[in-house]
Amino acid sequence: MKLYDLVDAEELLSTEIVIDGHFPAIYIDEYDTVYCYNGLINDERFIFMPNVVWYKDKRQHEVNGFFRIKDGRIVFEKEVFGGRKVKCKRIDAYLHFPMPSDMSYHIISNLGEEIEEKLTRAIFGLTYDELNELLNCFNEIFKICPINIYSRYPRITRSSKNNHCCDISNLWIPREFPYITFNTSNYYYSTVSLYGFYQNINFLTQRSMDSYISNLFIKVGLNPSILESVFKIKIDGYREFPVYESLVMEIF
Repeated sequence: MKLYDLVDAEELLSTEIVIDGHFPAIYIDEYDTVYCYNGLINDERFIFMPNVVWYKDKRQHEVNGFFRIKDGRIVFEKEVFGGRKVKCKRIDAYLHFPMPSDMSYHIISNLGEEIEEKLTRAIFGLTYDELNELLNCFNEIFKICPINIYSRYPRITRSSKNNHCCDISNLWIPREFPYITFNTSNYYYSTVSLYGFYQNINFLTQRSMDSYISNLFIKVGLNPSILESVFKIKIDGYREFPVYESLVMEIF
């Protein structure tokens, strides 16, 4: 059964959607594509924060586009759903971003754990536990960081004060957003986006379970389903544009 059919919510047309309330605004279309909007650009403001409230009312014409979280990165869309006309449902859910006492990220809803995990994968690429397992196996194979009880790397973290960009892909990493660090600040690979890491895995494995590197991952104990999830992460979708550091610098 499709995830769309499991979501108990009113069916809408995407062309009728007006994002006019709390971020995140999370939708799923009839093809099981998840849209998680968590910010916008208008003539006066650049907004990307957890659970920002912004009402369109009289300023609807000022909106220049929306920020969407997809596969662990931020993409920009001029129109919601890329301007496509599809059936969709609004998902009543919130995003849990990493905090000092809890570095996990996930979706919070009343839809049940299984659906929340699927939504989390659609938005962040992998669940927090899956990404941790992949990181540990990655380091077991390539031994980038010391493997002992004193090592703090690699790990999932976030910055509470600053924006960053990915050392691999140059993708924008907003403050509070999860990323991976392999080293202390200001050193190479201290800031790696989730999406950048996934694409590195896809390059090393050639998106094949039969590759030499995929077999190494499985040999050191990685659940094969985690690799299969990473293989599904595509590069670009319809009318969506990755947000790089250069775009953010232009706006600011």
